[in-house]
Amino acid sequence: MSALDDLKGRFLKFRTNKYAVYVGLALTFVVCTLLLLYSSYLLCFGFLLVALAGYYIPVLFGMKSKKKLAVWGLVLIILLTIPYTLTIVDQQKNDENIKLSSPDGSMTNGTVTPFYGNASTVHVFSVEVNNDTYSNIRVVVYDVQSGSSTPIVNETMSNATSNVGTLFTYETTLADQTSYYYYFAADTPEGIRTTSTLNYGPLHVDDAGLYAYWFPLALISLFVQIGLFYFLLLIMGFWMDRTRQRQAEMMKQRGPNVTLPPAKGGKEEKFICSECGAEVPSSADRCPQCGERFDEPAEEARSKEKKDEFVCTECGATVDEKAKTCWNCGKEFEN
Repeated sequence: MSALDDLKGRFLKFRTNKYAVYVGLALTFVVCTLLLLYSSYLLCFGFLLVALAGYYIPVLFGMKSKKKLAVWGLVLIILLTIPYTLTIVDQQKNDENIKLSSPDGSMTNGTVTPFYGNASTVHVFSVEVNNDTYSNIRVVVYDVQSGSSTPIVNETMSNATSNVGTLFTYETTLADQTSYYYYFAADTPEGIRTTSTLNYGPLHVDDAGLYAYWFPLALISLFVQIGLFYFLLLIMGFWMDRTRQRQAEMMKQRGPNVTLPPAKGGKEEKFICSECGAEVPSSADRCPQCGERFDEPAEEARSKEKKDEFVCTECGATVDEKAKTCWNCGKEFEN
């Protein structure tokens, strides 16, 4: 027996343990969290990989019930929202150390001080401009939590000489207890020039307020980006199970535990369980998926041909003696 076969055997034995599913769920949460946090590096495949891991790891550890998988999908998304929200808030707070600039470097060191405050705090927005053709240098500020597309500040900044270029500043108070984001803009001969990105800040709300605001938004985002993929997999799995059950019912009408065609490559032959449609090794006395016990060992059941049946010479399937074609390979029989 190879090391891989030994490892597989140990895993299958562990999967029969009543705690195996819980271990699988814990592993799923860890894997999905890592995939989610690094999803930006995985482009559009990040959320798809989270959904795949969230569905198939529990199945691998023995969770077969589609109802339980549906409940787990909902629970997983809620659990993943916690680290996802923490990441969003940390990113927003880290903008304190980021300085804005334009793509061509004509506007640099754009920032706001202080980064934290309240309604009485005087915030100073500043940016350095090293192009004399720029005019009407202004700061634009939005209220993040209001969701409004209208800026609450869009004011021209005053200038003073600096070591690099011209330093433009603007002082103001912001009354609302919320979080803001800002950027800088200027009129140029080629049109309006803005800093390449925008920064969060200043913040007039504590960490608890940030978590309370971002958690429901993150939850909705994950339901859309991960939940749709996850439940699509669940629906596909349900449809495949129903298809196997119908096939098993059809085969059950032909006789118990229909034998599959001979396996290739010398591997152990298998047959179809009449209860759930799963493929079962010929040496098994119990179905590994549904637990159905067989009245007699599979080898004996497979070797006993009924008087009104024969074996197809093309594929090895058991066929009713009155059949004109093989139900498995379609071979036509002569009368």
